[in-house]
Amino acid sequence: QGGPIPGVNNHGNIELLHEGDAERLPPGTKFIADEAALSAAKRLDVQHAAAVVGFQRKQGLLRPRFGGVVVWERDEAQVTEAAIIERERLQALEAEQRAERFEATWRLLVKNVLVDLYVEGRYGSSGCPGGGAGTAAPLGDPLA
Repeated sequence: QGGPIPGVNNHGNIELLHEGDAERLPPGTKFIADEAALSAAKRLDVQHAAAVVGFQRKQGLLRPRFGGVVVWERDEAQVTEAAIIERERLQALEAEQRAERFEATWRLLVKNVLVDLYVEGRYGSSGCPGGGAGTAAPLGDPLA
């Protein structure tokens, strides 16, 4: 029980495409069906192989879909514990990125509203007969 995980393909993955494939793993190895386990195994620097559980079509090409990791039995508990922590870290990171996108969307909305108000104040509304040029009081430059 040491060294590289046996049974990997040319890409360093183990294919678990059918039901029961996890029971036919090489002796001394365990499959951890957790998305965060692969990241946790990499962070812990333990011998591992990503588990390919299927394929998905992306931009017209078939891409492998990873769904866990295969590790040595002696590392299973350590990777499982680290996967819990890693999942929490990834969820916090995702929430932070979502908040940043939310803020950027609001900034863009406010900027567009201010630009619309500026243009309408400067040139008038286009719905009025004659263009309405100069009928509204000009606003200050919202982008300054």
